[in-house]
Amino acid sequence: MEGTQIANLLRAIAEVVESDPKLAKAVEKCLTNSLNAQKSQDSSGAVPKQLDANKTLDNGDIILTECRQILREQGEEQLKLYLTEL
Repeated sequence: MEGTQIANLLRAIAEVVESDPKLAKAVEKCLTNSLNAQKSQDSSGAVPKQLDANKTLDNGDIILTECRQILREQGEEQLKLYLTEL
């Protein structure tokens, strides 16, 4: 999959999430939990900071960031699984 195709996919996902408030809330909760879990693994004993609920889905940036990170670190198959769970 080319970078352009991935970017288009992520934009489409962001549009769907932004258009459905229930989905947006579910994605926000999932991403917050995921980011907090990763932060707690990365830091030695530091308490993870809660995300500001008003900023988590601005233009789908959090979702795009999470998808990019999964794609980079875990590959396309894990990204597909992640998106399926959303």
